[in-house]
Amino acid sequence: MTTGNSAAGIEMLHLDAFLDIIRHATRFMPESAAKTSPLDRAADKIERDPAFAQSRVLSRVLAALVEGGGQFRRADAAVFDAETLKLIVDLVRTKAVGTLPPAAWAATLNRARDAGVDPAPDI
Repeated sequence: MTTGNSAAGIEMLHLDAFLDIIRHATRFMPESAAKTSPLDRAADKIERDPAFAQSRVLSRVLAALVEGGGQFRRADAAVFDAETLKLIVDLVRTKAVGTLPPAAWAATLNRARDAGVDPAPDI
């Protein structure tokens, strides 16, 4: 489901539609073999380089998973490398099965914010 076009003519997507694009992009990739929590991997990636486009969009995905909502440009999916695409899929799966408490999700989002990343879209 898209949210339509913004005033600037940029197609905006709700989180579910954006995640469909991510799933489509990863459909032929092997599953992640990472042993650490996807929350830790996401926070580490964001903290390593908060100004990097991947970090900014990843923090927005994290905020959308934690707080709900979220709007994304279709082009936002193109900023991710294969490793980060798999990380997002891991985050979504972890959220869906509920293996981590809400406090862990909130703490990870706070780590992203503490790194200086504003999870608001930079449109």
